Amino acid sequence: MLDYSLSREQLDELRAAHRRTRDQREADRIKAVVALAIGWTAEEVAELLQIRVVPVDNFLIYKNIIRLDRPN
Repeated sequence: MLDYSLSREQLDELRAAHRRTRDQREADRIKAVVALAIGWTAEEVAELLQIRVVPVDNFLIYKNIIRLDRPN
């Protein structure tokens, strides 16, 4: 099983980015990363977002490249 853990600060930054974004796809990606970090399974996240399980793991890559300091 992959380690999806994030620090409290990282979670706070992601939640702030989620509130700022107007892009629904970006918001869904952020939701997926946060949900995985707080203990949801990939299957649960996929069900929530109504997507296949495979893309959920791709959101982890997104977590590593998301620019939280980027203005929206």
